Amino acid sequence: MDFPMFHLDWLNDRFLIALIAILHVCINHGLAVGFIPYITRLEQQGVMNSSANQITNPEWDAMVYKMMKVGFIITTTLGAMTGVGIWLSVSVVSPSSIASLIRVFYWAWFIEWLVFITEVVLILIYFLTWKNSNKSLKAKLRHIKFGWFLSIFSWITMAIIVSILGL
Repeated sequence: MDFPMFHLDWLNDRFLIALIAILHVCINHGLAVGFIPYITRLEQQGVMNSSANQITNPEWDAMVYKMMKVGFIITTTLGAMTGVGIWLSVSVVSPSSIASLIRVFYWAWFIEWLVFITEVVLILIYFLTWKNSNKSLKAKLRHIKFGWFLSIFSWITMAIIVSILGL
């Protein structure tokens, strides 16, 4: 008989996993999948509503940058910690189930990790190059493309994970 490596009497083991997973989904799916496309669209709107001699509306761009800064900090800290927390709690509470999940869906997890790494690189590029992208219209449009690519990769990551867990 397999016993969990870790057990909480006062809190069911599965409840611990669910608590971390719900927090992770609310943070990452809400911000990465919903908020990033919204931010990208707002940035694009700032370029469209700028005057002829400006690349973007400076006040609008500063506001959108501040919003993105909050989203960036939350997703890269709390989202990352809860994502790792899901894997850690499942592997401690039920090592055989996580081993089975990895064994059965090996290639799906492999692809998901590749997409996830790409997503991490894209969010770093998108946030850290924001201020430098205001130097030319070409740089700003390229920056907006990175935002749309980030939005697409965030959605793909979510779709792969939901597909694996839904089977």
